[in-house]
Order: sequence, then structure tokens, then C-alpha cells
Amino acid sequence: MRILFIYAADLKEGPYNYFHYKMTPGEFYLPKMGILYLAAVLRREFPGFSYKVVDILNPAHREMPGDELEAGMVHSLGAEELYEEVSTFRPDIVGLSCLTANAIYLPKIIKIIKEVNKDIAIILGGPYATSSRQQAVLTAGVDFTVYGEGEITIRGLVRTLVNGGDVHQINGIGFLENGNTVFTPPQPFIEDLDKLPFPAWDLCNLENYSKVHRYLGSGVQHSDKTTYANIVGSRGCPYKCAYCHNIFGSKFRARSPRQIIEEMLYLHEVFNVEEFTFSDDVFNLDQTRLKEFCHLLIKAKRPIKFGFITNGLRGDILSGDIIDLLYEAGMRGTSIAIESASPRIQKMIGKHLNLPKVRRSIEYMCRKGIYLVTFNMIGFPTETKEEIKQTLDFNSSLPHHALVVFTVTPHMGTELYRMIAEDSLHPPGDKSGKHYWQPDENDDKFRQVSSLFLQIMMVRFPSNFHFSPKRIQANLELMALNKNNPFFIESIKRFYRVNWELYSNAFPAADREEINTLLKDILYF
Repeated sequence: MRILFIYAADLKEGPYNYFHYKMTPGEFYLPKMGILYLAAVLRREFPGFSYKVVDILNPAHREMPGDELEAGMVHSLGAEELYEEVSTFRPDIVGLSCLTANAIYLPKIIKIIKEVNKDIAIILGGPYATSSRQQAVLTAGVDFTVYGEGEITIRGLVRTLVNGGDVHQINGIGFLENGNTVFTPPQPFIEDLDKLPFPAWDLCNLENYSKVHRYLGSGVQHSDKTTYANIVGSRGCPYKCAYCHNIFGSKFRARSPRQIIEEMLYLHEVFNVEEFTFSDDVFNLDQTRLKEFCHLLIKAKRPIKFGFITNGLRGDILSGDIIDLLYEAGMRGTSIAIESASPRIQKMIGKHLNLPKVRRSIEYMCRKGIYLVTFNMIGFPTETKEEIKQTLDFNSSLPHHALVVFTVTPHMGTELYRMIAEDSLHPPGDKSGKHYWQPDENDDKFRQVSSLFLQIMMVRFPSNFHFSPKRIQANLELMALNKNNPFFIESIKRFYRVNWELYSNAFPAADREEINTLLKDILYF
């Protein structure tokens, strides 16, 4: 039995410019943890089977030249190459992992798989199969969907497909039966995450992901020699943010600090990984556990750095003591999700972030020399231009180094979608193909501001922030703290070179001249 996992994305012929092809951050340079966990679970259950993982965005076999990455050029898998991958491996089962934004690419991918062999069983999972499960199960060519947490479900489904049995007895799946959609009861969440095997790290090319991260990522990046990986330390989040799909439930379930350290040391020893980022929703919810993790990592005495650039730390439950300990253990970069600086919007979306506490946390981390990025969202229902400006002004008043701005995208299965559907004659609809970078003009009916205004703000917001004298000075100070680390300094220079190329035309000629003068301090540091 041969099982192939594919991360579904645009089969875009390369090379092409990453910075001009907006997509979910991290898609290019983060190993796909969901399918790596599924492959590991199946390999433990069925050790005699053959397994392969194909990431369309970052093919394992593809060489990633540094000079092309320097220019932002990336190579994804094209249609002919995907056909070759499938036909060469000859899978009996294909597991597709898909984000909602990438669902529009599924028909083409499935068509290619079926052209190789129409009898290949296709299982569709990932966030799309959970948040839009009715639409997912109706995808032509899909035999089964897996919704929710997938490790137990995929094991039972594969066992049934191989040995025969009643699929109705497997929790957490969807399928078509006599033209009708069938969904079995939800699979209970895994309470003890330590019982899961480590992800099947050998099935992905960590060096390729590391190379892309060095040139296109942000945050830790303290060397051009070491390998990079992401870690999942917990699942579930008790906060009830309206925009979140909450696939892993509201109960916080955490791996033990000891097991997390074991995986980090395994990756360090076997794959030379020295830089990590955590992909948790709220790593710092349990402060006692966080302290134990830091103490164990300090005790291990390895040259390891880590960060929370994709997610991980909630800013209003951090303290100076915790930040000091994280720094001592090796944290050098983090993101903090602000989303909105409007108290009214914070209450409406259920995030309830304590903004004064977030301010203190960000100021303290920046004084420590921790690279800090904020995440922000604009275009909430009823949000006014003045409230959007509040978020910009709040960011401008802080000392951090970078920010990211997303447009609000109400996905099916979220509280935000339900709120809009109840208050509007025109529900948001399916968001497949809609990325957080791209305001959807169809959403203008439930917004106070237009998609055109949001598109303008998506340029003005980050450009005014990053090219202000205050922000340039903040990054210069960070470079001075890392003056003995040429690669880190070069990553800041690269960030400014690329973004100036993207946004310079947004400024009047006089401002461009002034900013060019300020940028010389960074570019010739």
C-alpha cells in the first residue's frame, strides 16, 4: 500500500516573485505539520506501507538557488511535475491538505491525480474540510473528507479501506452516499498529545524550507548555515475570537515540556536544526508549563534559538519575568496579534485584548532586543475609518520593528460568519480563493468601508509604518545589538530593500528623497 500526502496550492509555473504573489504568510517556508503528523501516525500503525509528502509550494526535489531567493524568486510545482510525482510514486491513497483560500485549486489537482489512476482513493482534510465541510465533501473526485483533528480518524479510515469494514463506524469523516452527504459524529479530541509520534520529518526537505525562510521569512534568522523547523507545542485555545475557525477546540491541550525539548534535540542532532518557531495558538497560557520548558531548554545547553513568528504568544498575559526567562532560553523573535486597537471592535470580535498590557509587553521585549512583529486586521463589520486609524496610531506609538496587515475574511464555520449571516440579507459566501491580503468587494455589503479603501490602506498602513524615522531607528538599534551577526543584519537590509521596491511609489517625490536618505543608515550599516 502506497500513501501520498499533498499540500494543495496553486500549480503555478515558476520561477515567480514571492512578494508579488500574495498568500497566507509562512506557506512557502513552513513545513506542513498536519500531513507530517498524519504520515507519522500511519507509519507507526502500518510500518510496511510506503509514504511520501509533496508540498506544491516547496517541492522537496527542487533546488532553491540563493541568488534567486535573494530577488524573491521561488519555484513551485507545475501541473506536469505534479503528474510526474503522482505517476512515479503510484499511490493507492492520496491525502490532500487544503486551506480554504486554496480550495479553488483542488479541481485541477484532483483531475491530475485521477488522470494517473482513476481508482486512487482521495481523502481531503485540512482547515477547508472542517470550516466548509459541506462544500468540501461535494468536491468532485473526493472520496472522503476528514474534519476536525485528523490523526485518529485517518488511522481508522485507512485501516477500513485496506481491510474492509463499515466507514459509518469511523468518527470525523464525510462522504457522499446515494447522492446525499453523510457526516459521521465528530472525533473526540486527543487529550494526551504526548502519545502522538513526532512528525515524519524525514519526509520533507528541511533544508529547502530553511533556505526559503532565510531569504523570505522574518524574525529569528540568526544564521545562513543552520536548519530551521517549526514545532507544535499545544492545541486548542480557550479564547473565543470571532474570526477563528477553532479546529482544535476551546480546551487547551499541551504537550509536556520534556517531550517538546526531546523533539527539538532530536531535530538538532539529526537535522542540525538550531532555529525553531512555534505554531501554537497560545503557547503561554500555562505559565508553569512555560517556565518548565524554558528551564529544560536552558539546562540542555544547545546553541538553539526560537521564536513565535507565525503565532504563539498572547501579549496581555506576558510579564517581565516570563519575557526574561524566554530570552534566556533563546527567544529572539515573536509576533503579537493585536488585530484592532479599537476597544469596541475588541469586544465585538470577542478577543478582549488588554491593550495597555500589550503595550507594556511589547515595550519590554523591544528593550530586550527581541525582534517583534504585530499582526493587525482591518475591515471588520461596522468598523469605521476612524477605528482603522486607531489601529494604525496604536502601532505607530509602539517601538516594535515590523507589522503585517490582513483584511478580515469571514470564513464559514466561524462566529464572525454567523454574525454577518444573521445581520445581513447577503451572507459572506464561500471564501475559497480569498486570501487575507485581498479585500473582497463582495464583502462591501457588510462593511462600513469599501474594498477600495482597504486596498489603499493595505499599502499605506505598512509603508507609512516601516518607513517612518521612528521605525527605521528601531531597526537600526536592533542591528546594532546584533552587530556580530552579519546574516541577521543582512535580513533587515533585505526586508527594507524589498519593501522599498514595493511601496516607494506610494510616497510623494519629496518624501521619497527624505526616506532614501534615512534608508542609507540601514542599507550601509
